[in-house]
Amino acid sequence: MIPTGCSYHRPQSIDQAVDALTSGSGAVILAGGQSLIPLMKLGQSRPAALVDVAGIASLRYLNVEGRRIAIGALTTARDLERSTDLAAAVPVFAQAAKQIADPAVRARGTFVGALAFGDPGGDWPAIGLALEATLEVCGPSGSRQVQIGANLTPWEAIKRNEIIASATIEVPDGRTAAVYAKVRHPASGYALVGVAVLLTLDAAGVCTRCRIAATGALRRPARLPTIEASILGSNLDGLDLEEVAASLRAPLAGITGDAYAGSAQRAQLLRVLIHRTLHQTVAKLTSHP
Repeated sequence: MIPTGCSYHRPQSIDQAVDALTSGSGAVILAGGQSLIPLMKLGQSRPAALVDVAGIASLRYLNVEGRRIAIGALTTARDLERSTDLAAAVPVFAQAAKQIADPAVRARGTFVGALAFGDPGGDWPAIGLALEATLEVCGPSGSRQVQIGANLTPWEAIKRNEIIASATIEVPDGRTAAVYAKVRHPASGYALVGVAVLLTLDAAGVCTRCRIAATGALRRPARLPTIEASILGSNLDGLDLEEVAASLRAPLAGITGDAYAGSAQRAQLLRVLIHRTLHQTVAKLTSHP
């Protein structure tokens, strides 16, 4: 049961959705609803109005053109999981999608919605951070681009009367591989800790791009620039991955703890997953020179 009432709008276009968000205070967007609806049931979210964008057919698409991936706001985890074109271009999407909750949630939950909501234990934000997704944001003044970076989180950059229409990812040139792994909460399926890694190597085997993003362990999903810097510019053939992971043995700022896993346990899980995902990513790169 949802304890409080609210008005409901179902626009048929992006412009109508923006108008609905602009016309009333306290309006929020409803897409897949896999994060918002549970919070409403718990009374932790009490929007004055819901703007249901499920009727905007133009927001559901997945385009894979060479190294450029465009994902519409209503494209679900199941869509990403089942796309053979996407699996060939960026296999980490299918790998991550299969780890999300259960088939019912994957059939409703959206990639873009997960980026917008930024749940601390969500899987997709780590993927979006590691792959440096760029968001197309539409509002009363038109559309603009918001890039997800190490310090910029989209839920801080987007205004309440704006809607994310799509996410675009440019796969880096060169030998690139990405891996996502997590320790899953047995009931909810959320990540107690999750880590996404993307590495790019040049012809000599030197790392020219390193992106490592964590979810579950921090107040919100974020990249780990200190670890990235320790790998960038290194020849991965001689890199000691255990030493990289061990560098996290110093006290980690911002590690969260709760009834499911304390901060010390999450810190150790983070170290283990960083080592594991780096090892798997390097193995992918070296097995396909």
